[in-house]
Amino acid sequence: PAVVDTGSPVTFVTPEAGSAAGVRMSTEPDKDDILATGVDGQPVRMRRASCAEISLGLGDSTQAARLGIAPPTFAPAAVFVGTCPMMRAVGWEGTPAALLGLDLLCPGP
Repeated sequence: PAVVDTGSPVTFVTPEAGSAAGVRMSTEPDKDDILATGVDGQPVRMRRASCAEISLGLGDSTQAARLGIAPPTFAPAAVFVGTCPMMRAVGWEGTPAALLGLDLLCPGP
């Protein structure tokens, strides 16, 4: 599952989504990690990770090709990996899930 969060400046994925997508993440804390304050007001460390590419929507590429539609793609991209409080609150802890932020919804030049 995923949610679009127009109030989030960055995109978050759960560790399970990051693992399934093959994101590259350091095992050591990094200066680019962030502390996010979630819906419960508590901070949580989110680890910065690199993705070769992120595609949104139309997970079935056969259907997309048949319709002549190419999903929006961002490459390379960064995401932040962790389980933010909103994900815990809706029961996404332990499952592949994402919170899409403004970095993907309104990319810069």
